[in-house]
Amino acid sequence: MKKFIINLKTKEPKNRKKVFLFFCFFVFLSANNYFYFGINHLFAQDKIIAIVNNDVITQKDLKDFENFMRMQLSSQYQGVDLEKKIQSMEAELLGKLIEDKLIICETKKKDIKVDDNRIKAKINDIRKHYASDAEFQESLKSQGMVQADLESRIKEQMLMYSIIDSQIRNNITISPTDITAYYQKNPEQFRSPKEWELDALAIGSSELAFGIHEIIGNGKSFDDAAKENSLTVHRINMVEGQFKKEIEGLVSLIKAKDISEPVKIENKYYIFRMNKLIPERQRSLAESMDTIYNFLYGKRMEEEMAKWLDSLKKKAYIKVMQE
Repeated sequence: MKKFIINLKTKEPKNRKKVFLFFCFFVFLSANNYFYFGINHLFAQDKIIAIVNNDVITQKDLKDFENFMRMQLSSQYQGVDLEKKIQSMEAELLGKLIEDKLIICETKKKDIKVDDNRIKAKINDIRKHYASDAEFQESLKSQGMVQADLESRIKEQMLMYSIIDSQIRNNITISPTDITAYYQKNPEQFRSPKEWELDALAIGSSELAFGIHEIIGNGKSFDDAAKENSLTVHRINMVEGQFKKEIEGLVSLIKAKDISEPVKIENKYYIFRMNKLIPERQRSLAESMDTIYNFLYGKRMEEEMAKWLDSLKKKAYIKVMQE
């Protein structure tokens, strides 16, 4: 049996150093194991996925951008609809991030500035969609962001809007001649379809629906029949082409102030009363000018934006890392 040599002064094993070294080695292995998994996580987050001139885009940058877009879109979409919208954008996010980098680079060259008060105002607008500041901060945290991250992204957006205004928007003009030419070339786009202004009763059973139809036919007013049966009269505008053909066909046969036969739509029976028929007509150029202007401006903006971005890309160094 191996014996320990005892130091009477210290009362400790003489081979304490070996025990200590073994302990250190064990701690090193455990720490190294933790470090290995930790560093792998960091590497995954900081993995470079693209290079744009002197800037790099990491996996974390892309995730942060996705989170920022999610927060921006939360005023228009919620829950499942929001996630579907984000998923539909995923394939385009890296390309959009690269374009943003190029535009930001141009704002630096032209020394464009943004007023901090505008950034604060935008933050406050976003915060209004939350019940409290604590809920707002918690939402940021759940997206892996802090308020400084949001402020930074909003500042970048405002910088980009400013340079896009100066380089593109302010240089687009749509003349009255352009509007007139478009109207004359596309007259079918400016035809207002037929419309019917109707009152409707939604009834739960066919027996009751046909019973009400009969008493109205025998002289009782539409409104009195609704009141006697605790029904609400619904005022609706039916535009041709937006409803099922069989329903439009039925409605088109009703004369002014007359009623339709009961018709089943999903799980209810409806009786319609015709109030007014608005026939199909051609809208005038004057009525259509704003619509045409907005369409032509948006189309020109899209075209000029694509040209500008292409010119920035041709002058830039861009490398996307392949998986």
